Amino acid sequence: MQSAPGAGTALAAPPALAADPLVAAVTETAVRVLRPEAEHTAGAGVPRTHLDALAACGAYGLIGYEPDPAGGLTARQVVREVHEVLAAVDPSTWFVWTQHVPAVKALLAADGPDGDALRSRWLPALLGGERRATAGYAFLRHPRPPVTAERVPGGSPGGCRG
Repeated sequence: MQSAPGAGTALAAPPALAADPLVAAVTETAVRVLRPEAEHTAGAGVPRTHLDALAACGAYGLIGYEPDPAGGLTARQVVREVHEVLAAVDPSTWFVWTQHVPAVKALLAADGPDGDALRSRWLPALLGGERRATAGYAFLRHPRPPVTAERVPGGSPGGCRG
């Protein structure tokens, strides 16, 4: 594997944090998949393959992830490191990926029976990255939208996959 962001410097993740399974998986994906295309992605937009790779490594499950208590890490440390790795390697992909977080947090905070029903319906797919939340204003820097969506059969009103 190519070196992780900050490797060999004071900015490197502490060994215990770098060894966390989610941090390690995200770092490996960032270095192998995102870094080689980061310059292209900045100009051409974020390809779906980047978001698929983040889903495959578990990055969409970050909210709700609990590190092994025996490792002495907090969820907050893991969240911060995952964001730092992705933002350092490919800011464009990080920007699109991180837009998913507020929707998941809002779903987790939803109260009452409606909240329970919404969580039951949407949370597994959102945490697994099969469904992704985003905002549609990133196109302001580019002549065309760098993120697109497509309507799918059975999707919710206004719901798209992209």
